[in-house]
Amino acid sequence: MITFNSLIVTDEPAAEPVLKADVKLQLRLDGTDSDTMIDNLILAARQAVEAILKKKLITTGVRVGFDILPALISLPLAPVSSITSVTYIDDDDVTQTLSSALYNTDLESEPARIAIDEDSSYPTPANRPGAVKVNYIVGYGATAADVPQAIKQAIISVAIDLFEHPELTAEIALNKNRTSMFMLNSYRNCATVM
Repeated sequence: MITFNSLIVTDEPAAEPVLKADVKLQLRLDGTDSDTMIDNLILAARQAVEAILKKKLITTGVRVGFDILPALISLPLAPVSSITSVTYIDDDDVTQTLSSALYNTDLESEPARIAIDEDSSYPTPANRPGAVKVNYIVGYGATAADVPQAIKQAIISVAIDLFEHPELTAEIALNKNRTSMFMLNSYRNCATVM
């Protein structure tokens, strides 16, 4: 299987999957003194959860790069809602867009896959690093309401651990929090993507 050589977020999520008010409620905090700190803790907790799950939670644009155009492309993040484009650099050093008629997609699997139609003749990209790029959209949806409750609760739990134990990193807090890990287990994207 062909490995990807780059993964870039092209469009950041417009919202967090957890509201500051939800964390403050569980911490029993009033006022706004800790608001900036809680916002930062939610961000760190969300990023740690996304890394563990190999998913993006809120709608996010990403681009993955390959050196060649493989017959089967496995996409490294889930859940994939759409493929925006598959582009390649041709021998004249011009970026071309591969027609969607030349490939089929399986967006329901994890990892999601793109299969180049074997019955079609498709172009050969230039022989250079990063010649092929796949742009796609991942995430459960655009709002916190779209994210499964167990994932949101895991983020809240990690944010609370970080608030109460500032010496921890988000990754350590998540790994030490058995309840959060238990809640996340059924959402893990455990398939190996190469």
